[in-house]
Amino acid sequence: MSLSGSRRRSRRRHTKRAVIGLTICAGIVALIFTSYMVGGSFAEREVARLQREITQFKDRLGALDEQSVKFQIDSREATLQQQHWKQLYERDVPTGPAKDLHARIQARIVEGIYPARLALAIDGVVNEPACDEKPVTKRFIVRTPALPSGNDSVGFADNAITVTAEGKSASDGSGNARAIFDAAQPVHVSFLRLGGGKVDITGVLPIQQSVMTETAEYRFNLVVSDTKGFVNVTADRCRAPG
Repeated sequence: MSLSGSRRRSRRRHTKRAVIGLTICAGIVALIFTSYMVGGSFAEREVARLQREITQFKDRLGALDEQSVKFQIDSREATLQQQHWKQLYERDVPTGPAKDLHARIQARIVEGIYPARLALAIDGVVNEPACDEKPVTKRFIVRTPALPSGNDSVGFADNAITVTAEGKSASDGSGNARAIFDAAQPVHVSFLRLGGGKVDITGVLPIQQSVMTETAEYRFNLVVSDTKGFVNVTADRCRAPG
């Protein structure tokens, strides 16, 4: 009886240990399974989040590409516009001799000359107009501070054009001013047209200047005369433009 009771107690201990072992194993399995499920769910959420970010990045990249293309198009259009305006400026804004001619035309219009008459004159201009080839030469005294008047003008084209000149006084060896002008210094020449209008030019002789009247163009050439204090002026009558 004593041996039988000892065996039953031994079986009960083994059974209890087995139950505890199985319980522990079941708990471990349950823990592993739970961890797996939780980890899988987290991984799925993380993958979904990353996919959303990738989609957003793709959308932003597409928008940036569109902006880049738009900027390139705008830059190209701006360059074309700049070239267009540059061409218009170079075409419409005169430079060089044309700039000076444009300024003179504007000045004449301000003076009251009709643009149609200016256009007519320009259309009729040629490099070598038909001239009389019968030049007329006259001489006159150049006015100076020491000689303000006296035989100091000449007329051409039936006195339609009057020519006068002013210069600086020459000096003697002592530095005293003389009545005659200093031919080495610039002189101021005026061409007065009958009925109004004046052409002024300043320079060292010889001087060439063209003056228009209602019917002709007069080409003047001024040089120092052999007679001290005088200027020789030669005029040649040419066909008027138009």
